Amino acid sequence: MRRVLHEFPDKLVVPMLKNTVSATGPDSRLVIGDMLLPDRVTVGGPWTAYWIDLALLTICGKLRSLREWNGIFEEVGLELVEIYKADDGQTVMLETRLRRSS
Repeated sequence: MRRVLHEFPDKLVVPMLKNTVSATGPDSRLVIGDMLLPDRVTVGGPWTAYWIDLALLTICGKLRSLREWNGIFEEVGLELVEIYKADDGQTVMLETRLRRSS
């Protein structure tokens, strides 16, 4: 899923992902491509994601931090496998799989 989920609030993203997860097999991977907000604001750091986040606010969307994504993954039964970062440092691919029982 590439640059889609940021257009929706968590209350709509969770059911979308639950529906997707229900159609996956035990070895399936779900890759989410989006911009990632840092967990902490850094003075002088990249600012593009913050401007996009403000624009998304007008349509009830939002960019998410890794902490927020992990909370959603937990809720829908996924676990994060790998984060692939683009050169800009804000665009990422989040590779997930079904959460494995411990």
